[in-house]
Amino acid sequence: GPGIDLLCFTEAPDTVAAPWRGVRLNVGDMDAKDLNRFVKMKPHRVPELADYDLTIYVDGSIELIGRLNQLAERCLNAGPHIHLYDHPFRDCAYEEALACVRFGLTPLGVTLAQMRRYRAAGYPRHAGLSECGVIVRRRHPDLDRVMDAWWDEYRHGARRDVGRLEPAHVH
Repeated sequence: GPGIDLLCFTEAPDTVAAPWRGVRLNVGDMDAKDLNRFVKMKPHRVPELADYDLTIYVDGSIELIGRLNQLAERCLNAGPHIHLYDHPFRDCAYEEALACVRFGLTPLGVTLAQMRRYRAAGYPRHAGLSECGVIVRRRHPDLDRVMDAWWDEYRHGARRDVGRLEPAHVH
């Protein structure tokens, strides 16, 4: 849409069709999954995104059917610096952890250790859960710190990336 640049971060930028612009991400020695998560969690650390006040992360599994400029405008006019959709099935990080183990997405030991850490820190059950296939963010130093912490948690935990970061959601 008008005023929106569509960037596709990929290992093969020459294969990306217009209106998207293919971009090869060069932020360190990571596999494709972690490079995707880096863009997802740390857009403020992606050089190609440094000049943008608002970013919309859209996972490759998501089909765009609406107008991104309308979503961007709604989010720019809203209070929070981040907008997420609610998880469609669960509202609890602990239940999500069990589901991830059950479906073979994360190893049992690492996942249980992470959940024990959350419980010890006082993180409540049923505190809400976000599905992070679409993330709208306005640049803000406080949010940058939260995103850095999310990345650290991802890198040192069960390597999943759903969570509850903000009570306000855009639907």
